[in-house]
Amino acid sequence: MRESKSRFIDLTRDYGFKIVMADEDHPELMLGFLNAVITDREIVSIRFLNTELLPPEETAHRSNYDVLCTDSEGNRFLTEMQDKWYDYFPDRLMAYAGGQVSRLLKQGEQYSSMRKLYVISILGDYLKVRDEEHPRTDVLLRRAEVRMNDTGKSLMDRQSFIFLQLPAAKEPTEDSTIIEKRTWYVREMVNYKEKLSGLNVYFDQLFEASDRNNIEKGKLSIYDKMVRDEIQ
Repeated sequence: MRESKSRFIDLTRDYGFKIVMADEDHPELMLGFLNAVITDREIVSIRFLNTELLPPEETAHRSNYDVLCTDSEGNRFLTEMQDKWYDYFPDRLMAYAGGQVSRLLKQGEQYSSMRKLYVISILGDYLKVRDEEHPRTDVLLRRAEVRMNDTGKSLMDRQSFIFLQLPAAKEPTEDSTIIEKRTWYVREMVNYKEKLSGLNVYFDQLFEASDRNNIEKGKLSIYDKMVRDEIQ
């Protein structure tokens, strides 16, 4: 089990990820992460949204996301940090997506104006797909959308599910891609004793934001308690 008093907090814990990546004072960290995993558009700016979705009925299930944000065009990006895999995690993602779909259209707009929803899962394990004999351990990113069974053609492209497999990350080299580097540091940040030198601006900011000395005491206290509870 990782130490709770490492100099840098553990970004693979959902609250640790929230502290760093959902910081309204430093949206460039989440913006850079999104642009690394999303390849069909360039995101210029983002705005963080309330992560708790209240159901229309009191008896309905509540949803509480890790990070939820939108861009200037109204597309939405829902990010979940999931350290341990469980069989019904994809069903949870579907429920999360359903809660956001109606918000992709404004009142009076036609369905042709619907924005896009990206559901991004950062996995501490490999994605387990039903009917696949073995997980794909050779790739960082796996993507899914609604497709026809008989032709494999896309039925709709307004919802995209992206899975980032942390165990597949390898220590960066000069030839590593942006997403390979960012995945590695998300996974390994907690294991560093000092901030690395010679990195670009994004990683300098990531180290600074993850440093316990730079985190608000109230947030750090909650984080430490969650780590202690998990260890116990």
